[in-house]
Amino acid sequence: MVSAQTEASNSNAATASSLTPEIVEERQNLLKIERETTQQQQSQLDVQTQELAERIAQLQPEQVSEELLKEAGFTKQAAQLELDKVRVTQQNLTTLIREQRTALQDRRQRLETLQATQTTNETEAAALKTRLEQQQIAIELLEKSLGIEQLRLANLQVLIDLLEKKVDSAVRWENEVTKAYELQQKEKLQSRIQEERQNYFNQASQLQLELSRLPETAPEAQRQLLKTQIQVAEYRAQWVTDELKFNFMNDTLMRLKNLLEKMPDRINQQHQRETDHLKQDLTALTLALSNRIGVLQQQLTVQKQRQIASDQRSQRWFKQEQEALSELTKDLQQQLQRVTEVHLLLLPLEMPLATAYANNLRNRLMQRRQLPENMTGWQTLLSEISEVPHIFWQQTQFTVRGFLRAFQQIDEKRWSVIILVVFLWLIIVFFIRYYLMGIFHRLNQMADMSSSARSLLILLKLLHINRIGITLTGILLLMIWLADPPYPSVLISVTVALLWLGIKFPVDLAWLILHPRETSQSEQQVDLAKIKLYRQLRWMVILTSSLIMITTLGHILPIGLMVQDLIDTGFMLFLSITIFPIMHIRHLLIGSLKQTISGYWLLVIRLTTLMIPLALLAVALMGLIGYLNLGWYVAWRLGLFLFIFVAWLVARGLLQDIIKLLKNFALKYSEYGLLWTQDIIPLLDKLLGVGLAIGAIFTLFWINGWFNDEVFMSSVKGFFDYTVFTINEANISIGNVLLSIFTFWAVFWFSSWSKRVTYRWIYSNILDLGVRSSLSIFTQYIVLVIGLLIALKIMGINLTTLMVLLGGLGVGIGFGLQNIVNNFVSGILLLVERPLRTGDIVNVGGNEGEVTQIGMRSLTIKTWNKQDVIVPNSELITNSFVNWTHSDKVLRVTLYIGVSYNDDPHHVKKVMTEALNQVTEILKEPPSTVSLWEFMDSAVSFRVDYYFDLSGPGGLVARDAVLFSIWDALRKEGITIPYPQRDIHVLTTKVPQDNPLTDSTDTYFKAV
Repeated sequence: MVSAQTEASNSNAATASSLTPEIVEERQNLLKIERETTQQQQSQLDVQTQELAERIAQLQPEQVSEELLKEAGFTKQAAQLELDKVRVTQQNLTTLIREQRTALQDRRQRLETLQATQTTNETEAAALKTRLEQQQIAIELLEKSLGIEQLRLANLQVLIDLLEKKVDSAVRWENEVTKAYELQQKEKLQSRIQEERQNYFNQASQLQLELSRLPETAPEAQRQLLKTQIQVAEYRAQWVTDELKFNFMNDTLMRLKNLLEKMPDRINQQHQRETDHLKQDLTALTLALSNRIGVLQQQLTVQKQRQIASDQRSQRWFKQEQEALSELTKDLQQQLQRVTEVHLLLLPLEMPLATAYANNLRNRLMQRRQLPENMTGWQTLLSEISEVPHIFWQQTQFTVRGFLRAFQQIDEKRWSVIILVVFLWLIIVFFIRYYLMGIFHRLNQMADMSSSARSLLILLKLLHINRIGITLTGILLLMIWLADPPYPSVLISVTVALLWLGIKFPVDLAWLILHPRETSQSEQQVDLAKIKLYRQLRWMVILTSSLIMITTLGHILPIGLMVQDLIDTGFMLFLSITIFPIMHIRHLLIGSLKQTISGYWLLVIRLTTLMIPLALLAVALMGLIGYLNLGWYVAWRLGLFLFIFVAWLVARGLLQDIIKLLKNFALKYSEYGLLWTQDIIPLLDKLLGVGLAIGAIFTLFWINGWFNDEVFMSSVKGFFDYTVFTINEANISIGNVLLSIFTFWAVFWFSSWSKRVTYRWIYSNILDLGVRSSLSIFTQYIVLVIGLLIALKIMGINLTTLMVLLGGLGVGIGFGLQNIVNNFVSGILLLVERPLRTGDIVNVGGNEGEVTQIGMRSLTIKTWNKQDVIVPNSELITNSFVNWTHSDKVLRVTLYIGVSYNDDPHHVKKVMTEALNQVTEILKEPPSTVSLWEFMDSAVSFRVDYYFDLSGPGGLVARDAVLFSIWDALRKEGITIPYPQRDIHVLTTKVPQDNPLTDSTDTYFKAV
């Protein structure tokens, strides 16, 4: 076929002027032959693809020989050579088509020129007519030839695609054979080294036996020689193992180096991981060898000292021991030198490998979609699309044959194992179902279920509905694991099985959520909106899962890249279209779930159902503009992020439910229920919440493989190591700042928690509330100071820098922070001296009330009018104030009551004393007193003193009770309380007549 095309390409040099109908007919026949050849190549490629999969599945390392390896290489070279020849033919044919187009354009211009020529001469007219006919015939031949050549070019493009697949198959076969051959050689080397290692161990065992048989009178030098020989044998066994490791590491290094030099565009993340592992292994091996060499050198030093002090008889044994140790040390030093050389060769390759991987990743992600550029390419693409069902059918047949062949190769013993494993799987499924059904019945009988219990009940129902599908899928996976069918068969069968579960699970879950209870037909009141929503969800899931299967099979089946890109583009287009119905379904779903779900779990559903369509929209837009690889990459990362995010939300919700249950349990069964519910369990909740967040972040990094991605980790490290500012040569990075912010938050929260715990529980035996409050605040200050020092240490600020900072802070205090520091120090003095405590009744600056809080900067007084007065701490240090309850809570109240001069004062005193004794709101000790105090103008004044406890009913209540008791007693005895009285004397005098400002008579009033 290729020779025929080569001959045709050689004949392409013919110009348009030499075209004849015979040549055109010959090219037509050639086109037919080439098409038949292309069809034959297609059939051969299909057969080779199936045979290749079977050969790869049946390939065993022990079957690979050097001849097979050479044959695979020759096959690849032959396929590549055939492809190169066809590409040369394509280039020649493209040149010929370009020449024929130019010639056709020239012929048409000549024809137009001849048609525009006019002549009256009959001879010239006849010649002109003949030339016109010749030009028309030539144009027809050129058009026909050009059409044939274009068809040939399209057929050549199809053939080139087939030959590229053939080359890929040959390359794949060569790679598999090479891997198997390398594995075979590696196994042989391992076997040989294992044999040598076992020989050394046997030698050590023999020496150990010989040492045990030595008599007690044997010289110590001989005994030490045997011990050294045993040690050398053990070291030799380890040396052989290290030699194998070194050879493997050296081969890996050479492979990475050749890959970087010859094919840097093929470096991927796996090569980055190999580089990291190689570096770690080399470092570990270097350290181990250095330690062994150090031990041997110390032994040589000790051995030489012992040799000097020994007798002549023992010199022979010492010499043998020294030779064995020296030889082993030399071998280990040589091995260490080789390892060091390999390590030095690796160091310059780390950065180029990382750079090449970053460039390849960026180029792959930014690669645009490949679509045909002309009509011929579209015809080829349509032809490939029409072959997809045929390829799928062939792959299905191959899958079935692969399973049948795998089952036929299983012996009876293997079948027994398979049947036993399947039987055990069925038993496990039965017991799990029995256990879950018990949980289901217990949950179903609960009258008041939490959101977690309701979600667990729905999950159990979902598992119960899909029990058969889960069981069959488990049996399929077990059969695949034990039968070991070909990889393509495994891939397709697992894809179909997971597709079935991917459709069934969401549809059943939607039904359970929207219709959680099943009732009889006569009692069932079906919500039409829920039925409509369920149907929309069902069809959306079925359609999406079907397209996912088509897209997945498009990447599994051996089809062209353009067809794969077209399938991916169609899937992205479908995702962009489904955004609107998904948002509509989300609105209906949330509206339906509001009736049964509320609070945190409704928030989880809202966030999840919102983030999924937004992620789909972002992926779809990337795919539609042509960045398919970037779209799939973002889809994968976003999918993992959404999975972890939803898992974190669910875990957080479950944690809240568990915390609620723990609090109820503690209040019900624990003697210290308040301690658990108010302090211990909230601390546990906070710690577990932080742990869940950190665990989610680490899981996100681990599941994305970012810990092993040197490029990504270096970028992250560079971001967190970026210096924001510098304090006295101490670089403060973004990581230090973020960690310090978290530490500050944790310190302030924990200091507040420690204050509450110490006040309520640790210092609960201290009856004085003021002392207890002061100690709890001091505890908070200590925790706060220690935490701040830790935060400063995390930021990288040393003590010297801290002293400089405090010096600058002192200057700032002298100018602008004096009052703040004054109040802070005053607060500490108040806590130390304790002139007042929380709960004291004070009068500060005319503000009287109860002290409710003593803070770092100020204290709070709640007045009797329920007003909070904030008083700076310095006011209490520099100014005087009244503390009514400094020593105790007993206050004395003095009242002055006047009685009439007509009443007997002795009797009045007795009546008032009895009245005070009847008041229960005042204290009996100290006793109340009634004293004759003063003789006033209109009354005899008595002084009444009584005492009351502030922890009792209160001063107003006591005063009210005392006054009412005295009033009732005085009124009962007829004793009056006078009011002020005045005597008025009227005097009349004559006024002189010559005074115009007065009347003739003035009246003067004089009070007596």
